[in-house]
Amino acid sequence: MNIVHFSAGRINPYAAKVGSVNVIYWLAREQARIGHNVKTVIIPAKFDYENIKTNEFQIVEYPQASWLGFVLPKALVQDIRTGQLQIDVAHLHGVYVPQMIAVAALLRKHGIPYVISTHGSLSPYVLKKGSVLAKWVFKTLFVHRYLNNAAFLHLHCEGEVKDAHWYKVKVPIVVAEHGFDWEIFPKERLNENWLAEHFPQHFNKFKLVFLGRLDPWTKGIDLLLHGFALALKRYNDMVLFLIEPEKRRYKEVIPKLINQLGLQQSVVLVGPLYNPIEKFSALSSGDIFVLTSRYDVFPLVLYEAMACKKAVIVTPGTNAAKFVQHHGIGWVCESTPEAIAQAIITAYESREKLDSMGAKAQKLLKDFTWKRTAKILCEHYQRVV
Repeated sequence: MNIVHFSAGRINPYAAKVGSVNVIYWLAREQARIGHNVKTVIIPAKFDYENIKTNEFQIVEYPQASWLGFVLPKALVQDIRTGQLQIDVAHLHGVYVPQMIAVAALLRKHGIPYVISTHGSLSPYVLKKGSVLAKWVFKTLFVHRYLNNAAFLHLHCEGEVKDAHWYKVKVPIVVAEHGFDWEIFPKERLNENWLAEHFPQHFNKFKLVFLGRLDPWTKGIDLLLHGFALALKRYNDMVLFLIEPEKRRYKEVIPKLINQLGLQQSVVLVGPLYNPIEKFSALSSGDIFVLTSRYDVFPLVLYEAMACKKAVIVTPGTNAAKFVQHHGIGWVCESTPEAIAQAIITAYESREKLDSMGAKAQKLLKDFTWKRTAKILCEHYQRVV
C-alpha cells in the first residue's frame, strides 16, 4: 500500500519542537517497517531545522505554500494531478492548518481518500486560545468540509472522542494511542544524578520535574506554580525543575509569576534539552514527574517519564488520568492549586512507594509501541483504499 503523510513541519524527532511532527516520523517509520511504501510530504511553514536523514521512508519537501498557506506550490499540485506521488491513501496531520485544508481539497478533486490525525485540535479549549473570531471563521468556512470528507479521523486517546462529538464530526473515528520509541531511549547512557550535578544546591531536595512547552495556560504552569507554593508551606525541602524554553508569547509570564510567589530559590528554569541523553537523564534524576495541563492529548512526555521509571502527578486535562489511576502509577488531582498542592504533599509523604510505582510504569510502557499504532491505522487504511 502506498501511504503518503502530509506535514506542515519538517520531520526530525531530535529537533522538532512540536510533538505532532514526531508522531508523523514514528508512524511513517513503523508503517514502512511492516512492508508499506511510505512517503512524507513536507510543505514547510518554517525552516528552523533540517529534515532527518533516513533510508526507511522517503521525505519529499516542496516550497512553502502562499496566500497564508492556502495556495499549494505548483510542483506539489502537479505531482498529485499526474499521480507522481502514487497515493493510495493520504494521511493529513492537523486541523487548523491551511496547507492541510488545501491538500484535502485537491485530493477530493482527484478522488484520493485521505484520513486526518487531529492532534487534539477538536477540543473546545483550542477554540478559546488565540484569535477566537479567526478560528470561528476558519472552522465555519473550511474545517467542517475538511473533516467530514475524510475517510476517518485518527484520534490519539478516548478523551478526544467527546471532543469529536462536540465538533459534530460525522465520519468514522479510529482511536489509536501514541507509542513510545525505545530506540531513542539511551538506557545505557543515562545519568541518574544529572540534576544534582548541574544544580548541586538542590542535591538533597525532593525533585519534581516538568518537561514540555512552558505555555502557562494550556500546560497549566500557573496552576502548578501556585500549587507548588502551597505545598512548600508544608515541606520546604522541595524543588521544581521546569525543562524547555518559555513559549515566546509568554516569555515574561512564568519568571514574573515565580517572583510574585517568592519561588526564586525553589523553581529552576532549566531551559531546553534537545539531546536525548540529557533529556532522559534529567527525567531519570527527578523524584516524580508532574503535568498539570488544562488540556493535552495524552502527551508523549508522559511516556518518556514512564520510560525513566518515574511515578507521575497528572490532572484530568492531560487525558491520561484514567490511565494513571487504573494502573496505579501516580496520582490524579483536579486542576486547582489546592488539589495540586495536596497531590505533591501526598507524593512527598509516599516517597518509599515511588520506586515501585516507577518500575511498574516502565514495565507497562513495553506494550505501547509505535508498531502497534501503525498496524491499527494500516488495518483501517485497507478498508478505504
